[in-house]
Amino acid sequence: MRPPARRRWRIATVVTAALGITCAGGCTSEEPAHPPPASESVAIESAWSLPLDPLLWPDHESETALFDAVQLAIGRCMEARGVDYQPGSYEPGSYPAFYGIVSRERAAASGYRPARAGGDQEPESAPAEELNRASVEALIGTGTSTVDIRADDGELLGTYDPDSCLSSGTAEVRPEWVELVQLEAQLRSVINPSIEASNDDPAVLDAWSEWSECMAARGHTFETPWAPYYSVWPGDEPGEEEIATAIADAECKEVTQLIPLWSSVLADIQGEMLAELMPGVLDRWSELRAADVERVQT
Repeated sequence: MRPPARRRWRIATVVTAALGITCAGGCTSEEPAHPPPASESVAIESAWSLPLDPLLWPDHESETALFDAVQLAIGRCMEARGVDYQPGSYEPGSYPAFYGIVSRERAAASGYRPARAGGDQEPESAPAEELNRASVEALIGTGTSTVDIRADDGELLGTYDPDSCLSSGTAEVRPEWVELVQLEAQLRSVINPSIEASNDDPAVLDAWSEWSECMAARGHTFETPWAPYYSVWPGDEPGEEEIATAIADAECKEVTQLIPLWSSVLADIQGEMLAELMPGVLDRWSELRAADVERVQT
C-alpha cells in the first residue's frame, strides 16, 4: 500500500519561530523547493524511503558485487604473499529501528529482542590455525606503518596499513575508499539528530497519542512507542507479556497508520538537514559508489 502524501518539515520555519521573528512582508507562505515525494521504503513496509536509505540499506545485488570483488582482490594479494585466504560472503546489516518494532511477525518471534540473523545458533569461532601471525600481518598489516582516517573536524574515524592486503585489495576495487569512509561518517552523523527532531514533531506526537490510545484499548499503557521498545523486559528470552506487547505495538502502528506519517516527517527532516548542514555530501557519496559499482560490473 502506497504511503499517504508526505508533510513538509522546514528548519527555517522552526528557527524563525524560535527567534521570535515576525513576517512583515518579508516572509512567504509558499513551501521551499523540494524534490517530489520519495519512493516507498524497500526496508520497511508502508514507510517512505529516507534520503539516507541508499547508505543504510544499499541495493543487495550491487553491494554483493562490490564485496565479492574486494574479497577476490584481497585473496590475490594474500596468495602472492604465500598465505591462504578464504573469501567471505556478503551479509547485509540490520536496518536502523527508526520506528521501534514494526513487524508483527518479528514481534511474535522475538518481542523487543534483536533478531538473530543466523537463527538460534551462535556463530562458530574461527579455527586457531586461521588466525596465525603471518595471516594477520598479511591481511591487516604489522601496525608499524598505519595511516589515520580523520573527519574534517579532526575526529579519528579509523586507521589502516596501506601495505596490508585488506587496504590494497579494497583500494584496487574502490580507489576512493578512504573518502567514502569520511563521507559515510558525515552522513551517519545526521541519523540521531534527525530521529530526535522527528520525535518532537507535532504531527508525530499527535500520531503517538493515537497509537497510545490503541495500545491502552488492548491493555498496554505506554505514552510513546519508545517506552516499550526500551523497557527492560525480564528473562533471557521474551516472555508472554513482552510478546503480547510487541504484537500490539506493531498492530497499533498499522491501525493508526503511524509509520507512513512518521517516516514522511523523518524523510523531510533528513533531507533538509543534509541540504543545510552538508550540501553535496550525499551526492558525492552516491557518485563514488556508483563509479565503484560500474567498475566491478563491467
